[in-house]
Amino acid sequence: MVGDAAIDGKEIHTGDYIGIVGKEMLAVNESRFVTVCDSLDALNFSKYDFCILICGKDATDEEAQRIEGYIKSRYKNKELYIIDGGQDVYDYIMIVE
Repeated sequence: MVGDAAIDGKEIHTGDYIGIVGKEMLAVNESRFVTVCDSLDALNFSKYDFCILICGKDATDEEAQRIEGYIKSRYKNKELYIIDGGQDVYDYIMIVE
């Protein structure tokens, strides 16, 4: 079992979700939804044109809709594409460009 840790100045507790890009930790939270939103904010999504959200096998349609609502309300005029990827390991993979 993995215990608590601190990476990039962020405390991670057992059961938390993390948002990473490369080797940098963008966000950590006990809520998967909050972690996705915080990761987009940390990436400064406003400077990009679109996001492809690839949903893993444990992601829910309701949560993907909440993420879509967050993006539409916070990042107006940005495109979002939601894909059911069905991947095992990652609940969400985001591609921003």
